[in-house]
Parts: sequence; structure tokens; C-alpha cells
Amino acid sequence: MEGQSASEREPEARLARAGGTVRPASGPGNSPQPAVSRDLVRLALHKITGSPEFSASQQLRQFLTFVVEASIADPPVPLKGYTIATQALGRDDSFNPATDPIVRVEAARLRKRLEDYYAGTGHSDPVRIIIPRGSYQPGFHFMPVPESGTAPETKPKAGSEPPLPADPALTPPTSSAKLLETPQARSFPAVLLRPAVFFPLMAIAFAAGYAAAHL
Repeated sequence: MEGQSASEREPEARLARAGGTVRPASGPGNSPQPAVSRDLVRLALHKITGSPEFSASQQLRQFLTFVVEASIADPPVPLKGYTIATQALGRDDSFNPATDPIVRVEAARLRKRLEDYYAGTGHSDPVRIIIPRGSYQPGFHFMPVPESGTAPETKPKAGSEPPLPADPALTPPTSSAKLLETPQARSFPAVLLRPAVFFPLMAIAFAAGYAAAHL
């Protein structure tokens, strides 16, 4: 691949196989992933190793290139700490993983750098390469691509209830002025409450009562 040093290309050239597909291993509780072609995996690898997140670390590029190419080789190359240290990280044959933690340290750095990459440059990559914790075996995952111009459908949460009607006790009272504006307020009882009608009627009623009392 362009932009790689000879030391980076060496494990790739030794392990690469043209064409074919590789089926990523599914973790516990995960649905099986569709097979990813080796060409797509290599394109994803090429983009990662050429990204700003990886440009300053040749050792991480070599680590990632080696484990990816070892995984998609036919047959796959077993990934052990000793193999990674001597084939990708420059350790000699006297390497002892019990006393030299370089593979574990670099694997942790690689996982974090991949997280940074997919949070930045590679956020829209269709194929993602991950290194699960506790393993050096990479996984390859297709990422769903949302259709442009469509908004995600909002569904009610499970167990949610429809909104309750407003509590009448909490509803602010309607002012008398607004009540008088309604057609019902302009009916006969409301007319009787008008001063021009109310007071004459009261005077007539009072006079009739007074006359009846003195008969």
C-alpha cells in the first residue's frame, strides 16, 4: 500500500491473499455478521493507516496491518503475542511475553486509537475494524448507511401511555367578560342581568309586593 514503509509492507506481503471473503467472528449475544470481502477489508485498512490519527505512529500501523492480514489470510495465521512481537513490533526471537508487555501495551493503544479514528475521520466508513478486548483477533463489521433525506421514525417507548386529558381543577377559569361574548351568554337569562332591564324589573316587583301587603 502507498505511504507505507518497507517494514510495514513486509508482513502484509507475507500474509496477503488476493480475493475471497472473510466472515468475521460474532461475539456472544451478537447476530452473525455478513461476510466481508478481503478487498473491502484492505480498503478499510488502507484508509485507517493513512489517516491523521495513525500518521504519527508507525508501530501502531504495523501492528494493525499485521493482525488484519493474518486474519484474512487463507488459512488464517494464529495470532499470539510472540508472533506479533517478533513479526510486527521488531522484537527478536528471544522475546518473552511474560517479562515484556509490549504487545499488551500496544494492543491497548491500538484499541484507543481506533476509537478515536471512528469518532473522527472514519465516522462514516462502511466497514469497521475492531480489536476486541482480551483478544488480538480483529473483527470486521459492516455499518448501516442511513438513506439521505429521510428522518428516523420516532416510535413511542414500550410501556408508554397516551397523555391524560387536562384536569378541570387545574384549568384557569374563563372570565365573565368572555362568557358574555359567547352566543349562550347572550341568551334570555343573560339579558335580564343588564342594568337597563334589571333595575326597572326590580322596581316593578317591589311595587307589586308592597301593594299586595297593604290590601
